[in-house]
Amino acid sequence: MSCSVPAAAPLRRLRLRLRLAGAVVLSASFTDREQDEPGLARVTHRLRLSRDHHGAAVTCEAELDLAPEGPTLRTVLPRHVFLEPGQSLPVTCRVGDVFPAPRFRLALANQSLAVSLSADGRAARAELRPEGAGQQALVCDVSVGPRERRSEATVHVFWFPSPQLEVPITIGAGTEVGGNCSLPPGHFPQLRLRLRSGGRILTGWAPAPLLRFPVPAREEDDGMELSCEAELPGSGWEPRSSAPPRLDDVSCPPQQNWTEGQDESLRCWARGRPRPLLRCSRKGEPFPAQVRMRATRGHAGTYSCSATNRLGTAVRDVRVHQDPDLVLLVLVPVLVVTALLTAGLAYGAYYRKKKIGEYRLRQRQQRLRMEPVSAPAPPGCSQEAAPELNGSAREARP
Repeated sequence: MSCSVPAAAPLRRLRLRLRLAGAVVLSASFTDREQDEPGLARVTHRLRLSRDHHGAAVTCEAELDLAPEGPTLRTVLPRHVFLEPGQSLPVTCRVGDVFPAPRFRLALANQSLAVSLSADGRAARAELRPEGAGQQALVCDVSVGPRERRSEATVHVFWFPSPQLEVPITIGAGTEVGGNCSLPPGHFPQLRLRLRSGGRILTGWAPAPLLRFPVPAREEDDGMELSCEAELPGSGWEPRSSAPPRLDDVSCPPQQNWTEGQDESLRCWARGRPRPLLRCSRKGEPFPAQVRMRATRGHAGTYSCSATNRLGTAVRDVRVHQDPDLVLLVLVPVLVVTALLTAGLAYGAYYRKKKIGEYRLRQRQQRLRMEPVSAPAPPGCSQEAAPELNGSAREARP
């Protein structure tokens, strides 16, 4: 199979493809042909045929790149850039492998920006710091010798404020109450709002403001977090939301137990957006929350905590109960039992020794009572002769 183009210029920008049954079997370019005059381009490919090729289509494609020669520009900026006043953003303008060295100029709203070049000299970097609101043109001009190229982007400078949610903190069950969600004056007109209740979406995205939307007032909605979100379509920015402050049983338990002698803290933090300011006090004196300290009996009592942001204030009382030190609670009974056992063993040993002494004394007294009592011998007689004398005397007595 062969494919040819009789006259094409420039040949170095030409590419030929051979296809069989839609599949590319050969692709060739002519980058070594430097002449600018038209010339013949031809490719040939040998293919072993089989029965599967019966009826297959063979096509030849010729593609000539007519893009202008010279430096090619590429910017890391998207077509539209969204910034708030005072926010900064780095931008880069880059060219390909060109000679001689390129010259760069970056400008925002016709004001030249300070640029820094990369090590290879083919990229320029600048920092965007827009001040005024509105749309501004970002331009990158590159010149290589006598040729120039330009790349442009649109910078949208706008104020993206957090939405303002107005809703009562306390609502009676079954009551129909409306709320408002709006944006401050001067915001970007393309901003949209929606309402959320935890993971539930109550209203879809809609232009600001959202007025008199129904607030859920069911018994099962007690303690829910209601928030209003704002987004700018196509900007890629995360939605910004606002929610009134909330202190619930999870973030600020109303009953807390502290152990005397242990490190404890007042467990209380607030939900809401913007982040609420939390203050806790006891008997009118400020007391820090979420700060660990050594618990004493004096810490027992009632603490009052309040969370405040620009949407309102939430108040909650926390009762701290003081538990005795578990170590002392266990150690004292053990010491008492040990002392009682020691005293019992000592008294037992003493009692046994006393009883044994009394028993031995009674045995000795019984032995002494059972032994005969002998009379003392007369003077001048031995102990053996004393009975005979006594017996003779008894016999001589009439």
